[in-house]
Amino acid sequence: MLLVLKESRVMRKRLGLFFLICGVQLHSTALFAAENVREDVLALLQGYEWQFDATRFAALPSDAYLTVLNIIEDESIARFIRGRAMVALTLYPNADVWDFYQSNIQASNNTVSRRRFVEASCAGFLASNPQGLADLLVPLLESSDPHLRAHSANCLRRVNDDHNELNLAVVLANYESTIAEDWERRIAGFDRDEGIRSETVSEKPE
Repeated sequence: MLLVLKESRVMRKRLGLFFLICGVQLHSTALFAAENVREDVLALLQGYEWQFDATRFAALPSDAYLTVLNIIEDESIARFIRGRAMVALTLYPNADVWDFYQSNIQASNNTVSRRRFVEASCAGFLASNPQGLADLLVPLLESSDPHLRAHSANCLRRVNDDHNELNLAVVLANYESTIAEDWERRIAGFDRDEGIRSETVSEKPE
């Protein structure tokens, strides 16, 4: 009886050690795979005359966007590489990426970064989340940063072109009536046609 108990204890220890080793190996494999994806993504962001290759990014694992997000937020990486990663991120219009764009547009104190996030969110979610873009960008038409206003308006015009049901014509026309500089009008896209007209345009504020 004692022999059986001893053998049982030995067996449990061996099984515990076996599962421990398996767990370590699985963890190491996962880390190795993640590092490989990071290397692959960084390689796709290199090049003197770089162009975004959507096909090569699409061949990466489906969760590669997490690596792209990590690269964008890694301040130790060259700014131009992080900028290219922003372009690549538009290939992944999912909830995590939307939350990333939204939080940075709303919370960032860097006006240049906010403009870039507006452009990226528009490129990534124009087709899949027009209502979200409208809700996110309409308040920015009253921003103190004219560049941010103009880039937001440019995206909202594109949303309005395909989704009249969102009733963006009035708010865009109101914004257009406040534009004082030609360059802001050009960035907003109002120089491409006669602008968005509405009988309910508010008077230009004093």
